[in-house]
Formats: sequence, C-alpha cells, structure tokens
Amino acid sequence: MERRGLLSRLAFLPLFAGTVAASAEEPKKALKIMFKSAWGSDDPTKAAFAFLHGNALAEAGHSVQIFLLGEATTLMRASVAHAVVPVGWPPLFEALTKATANKIQIYACGACSRARGVTEADLGQWAPNSATRRSSYRSSSGPTGSSRNNRLRSAATSSGERAPPGTVA
Repeated sequence: MERRGLLSRLAFLPLFAGTVAASAEEPKKALKIMFKSAWGSDDPTKAAFAFLHGNALAEAGHSVQIFLLGEATTLMRASVAHAVVPVGWPPLFEALTKATANKIQIYACGACSRARGVTEADLGQWAPNSATRRSSYRSSSGPTGSSRNNRLRSAATSSGERAPPGTVA
C-alpha cells in the first residue's frame, strides 16, 4: 500500500520538473568575443580557426572581433586567402567573405603588417561596408599607437565609435 502511494506521488514529478525547468530558463545574453591568431598560411587549418569560429559565434548572435598578428597578417591578402585551404573546411577566402557579411571586425598588428608588406588596401578589402573601412579595419601599432592611428581614432570616436584595441583613448 505504501509503495503504491509512493509510486503514484513520484509519477508526476518528471512532468513537474519539466515545467519548472522551462519557466526558469533565462534569455541568452550576447557575448563580446575577441579572437587572437598568429597562425599563417604555413598551417592552413589553424589559420582558419579564428574566422570559422568567429563566423559561428556571430551567426549565434554574439559580437565578434578578430586580432591578427605575426604571420596571420598575411592572410589579409586576397592571393593568400584564395590559396589557404584548411583540412575539412571551405577555403579561407569563403570564411573571410562570410566574416565580412557577418560584420566581424578584423584588426591587424601594424608592425607585423608592415614587416610582411600587408597594406591598407589588403585590409580594406574585407571591410563590411565603406563607412567602417577606415575605423574598423586599420593596423594598430602597439600600446600608444602612431600619429596616423591617433587621427583615425579621433575620427572614429567623434562619430560615436569605440577606439580600436591597442590605442590609448
């Protein structure tokens, strides 16, 4: 008798637990994520990870930025982006195009870019639109920033945008 009473009381618990869990679920909060990558064309799969993961997170509703340094800055050249094909993934060019469509901001180390001959034109081709090209896609040159970056930063902050990483506000 007692067992039957206990079983009948326990029978509806899974239903009750499901309604409590459904009502306790909170809306998901969008995260701000920055990827740093130094992998270049010498390891195509690792080079593409920042862009592939960034695209997945941007499509999930998160705010994503990518900071490239070292050999990764060469990935901004169209010729290199077309040549890099990670194992099991689409070519890097497709991931970069998708990142542009997802409005992912891409930053490149200024010293690293200059050392490898990566130009502003290389960086600018991945800007989501012409209005953000100068403010979002520029090289940073370290903790203090160059006078050119200071001019760009002041132009960006006067228009309501945030200063790029690596520059002093």
